[in-house]
Amino acid sequence: MYLVTERRGLDPKYEVYMTLVGGFAQRNIGVFSRLNVETGRLVVASEVSYPPFAFLMSFDGYHVEGPGRISHFATVGYDDRPEVAVELLRGEVASSLPGDYRTRSELDTHRGRRGES
Repeated sequence: MYLVTERRGLDPKYEVYMTLVGGFAQRNIGVFSRLNVETGRLVVASEVSYPPFAFLMSFDGYHVEGPGRISHFATVGYDDRPEVAVELLRGEVASSLPGDYRTRSELDTHRGRRGES
């Protein structure tokens, strides 16, 4: 394997997201899938969460425009040194669900709404 410094961009089927995570928990999921039963949308992705950052890469073109999307970084040249500002979501690794960055209090609130103990 070798570095190809002239190559730019990602295949459109890949999307990369970064989240700022607090706490001490970490989570590394090789490949996972998540099905939205309302829309029928299946997402296949991989996650590495190690504070202070979590990275999620989708393999099927799943795309969410907004904070944390850093796929466009792949268009930056190898020797380029641009200044960038990135708006990130902030969360925690408080759940065992991949890609879930809700805080412990958000999880407790959600459980309370559902009447779970």
